[in-house]
Amino acid sequence: MTEKSTHPVNLPHDLHERLKALGGRDGYTLDEITDRVLRAYVEIEERAITEHAEDERRWQRYLETGICHPIEDLRSELRRLAGDAARQSEV
Repeated sequence: MTEKSTHPVNLPHDLHERLKALGGRDGYTLDEITDRVLRAYVEIEERAITEHAEDERRWQRYLETGICHPIEDLRSELRRLAGDAARQSEV
């Protein structure tokens, strides 16, 4: 079972009422909505941190090597691979 701790969230009255109405419509309690929203927020932020770290690694690799691949080259390669896959599926 997941451990839970209680943390009060102070909401403006209008937002509280809107969330209750939406939750009631979808069958969720305000606590369940809060849990879902906070989990989604954490996932988005953690993904952003991971992506930023990857961007930084790629930037450092570019600074070290000076090698870059123009987007049109990548698109051409993807089109070629898609064409190859389409031809193979016809066989």
